[in-house]
Amino acid sequence: MKEYEALPESQGARANYNGALFDREVHASIKALGYTFLPKVHHIESVKARTGHLFAETGCFAAEVRVPLSAPYHSGRQLEAVVDKLIYTPSGEFVVLSIKSQQSGGSCDEKLEFEFHQLVATELPAALLVCGPLKGRDGPGGWSAKVLLPFWDRIFHFGERRVYPFRSNIKMCQWIKAGLPVAGKGVSHSCIVNEFCDREP
Repeated sequence: MKEYEALPESQGARANYNGALFDREVHASIKALGYTFLPKVHHIESVKARTGHLFAETGCFAAEVRVPLSAPYHSGRQLEAVVDKLIYTPSGEFVVLSIKSQQSGGSCDEKLEFEFHQLVATELPAALLVCGPLKGRDGPGGWSAKVLLPFWDRIFHFGERRVYPFRSNIKMCQWIKAGLPVAGKGVSHSCIVNEFCDREP
């Protein structure tokens, strides 16, 4: 779908449309940093197989990638999650990106919790972009405040210092352009959150 096409009229189609626009903007931001996109690569092991010396300096990324749920409580079950973007950075770090969009109250409210727990269970650094209006504050439709506000609190409490929450695609792209900094190597999770993330939804 081209960016100049008319916005879909239904709320569900509009959420998908906006989600696709944000996804393309994030995709472009990653490529602008020199990361190589790996088409038709849909498993983390396939990404690992292509890293080696070829992308050691520039990094690479893939879309719709299956990643194991490595948390100890899933041990022995061989479970996987499909993530929107998987990035391999020049520093040798794998980072997950997930984008959720909603224009009206609906099933996406429940899917937020599922997505969050999936991200935590990968045990990889992860950025979660939750785009779309907050119902009542930003307009008549969008995310329910009863869902989104406590969900945001749980991200900071249960995020295992690995999940970075964003409500603005601009902020996420700024984080990407800064090199996708994650906790470790002398940088704290709180420093990254304070500089780049949205403390409130």
